[in-house]
Parts: sequence; structure tokens; C-alpha cells
Amino acid sequence: MSESKRGSLPMVQGTSLSKTQGASTPEEVERMRNVPYASAIGSIMYAMYMAAAEAAKEGVWLKNFITELGVVPSIKNPIPLFCDNNGAIAQAKEPRSHQKTKHIVRRYHIIREIVARGDVEICKIGTDDNIADPLTKALGKPKHKSHTWSMGIREMLDWP
Repeated sequence: MSESKRGSLPMVQGTSLSKTQGASTPEEVERMRNVPYASAIGSIMYAMYMAAAEAAKEGVWLKNFITELGVVPSIKNPIPLFCDNNGAIAQAKEPRSHQKTKHIVRRYHIIREIVARGDVEICKIGTDDNIADPLTKALGKPKHKSHTWSMGIREMLDWP
């Protein structure tokens, strides 16, 4: 470890994709059908939606538990549930059903009822505020350091 060099990023920060980079001919479209990218993106939305549903259920349970204890005079405001996936947020707020979401088990759609009741409010969180982002994507060094510091992660040299 003493011989190792510190790098800035393991991958390029801020890579953007556009529709113009996608398949444009029928042959390319057919070839892309065999590429699991679309399936992976759908799986990410599915996983985020499942996680949001579970977090909402736990939040409601905790809210009810604290209310019954009488420790806090009143918990009337909705619990903020932060999510960085627009697809999962839309799925939770807008009760639509289509081919891509028909496989989601009904028990996970309880998040829609929880949001409609006002127990939980789903909020979009961007990279600037999402301290968990260093665990999921490449960030610039200043933002990475700020977020990991906020999580309590320190380099050995930062400790007194």
C-alpha cells in the first residue's frame, strides 16, 4: 500500500448519453434486442421501487410506534422518503400499469396507498445532496470527499 499511487477516479465523471447514440437502423435495433441494457435499466427501477416500498412500510411502522409511545407529542407531518430514481418515484406517485411493470407484486404497490394517505412523501434527491452516491457512481473528488465525510468515512490521515 505504501507504494501505491492515489488516482482521481476509476471511471470518467459526468458521462452523458443521448438518443442520437442509440440504434438508428432496423439492423442495429434488432442487434440491440439481444443486449440486456434495457432489461438492466428496468431491473434498477424495479429494485428502487421495491426498496422505496419497504422503506415506506418501515417508516409508517416507526411513526406509529413513536406515536403510541407518546415520546413525541405529535407526528402529523409525512415522513420524507428520499429517492434518486425518477422511474421509481413516478411509479409510486402515479398508479399506472403497463407491460414493463405488470410483474411487480401487488404487495409492493402499498407505497401508493401510503403516499396517498399522507404518511410518506417521496422526494427527489439529487447528487449534490445524496450522500450515498459515492457508493453507486463516479463522482468528482471534491464531491466524493464531501459525501464520504458526511457518512463518517475518513482516511487514516484524517483521524487525530
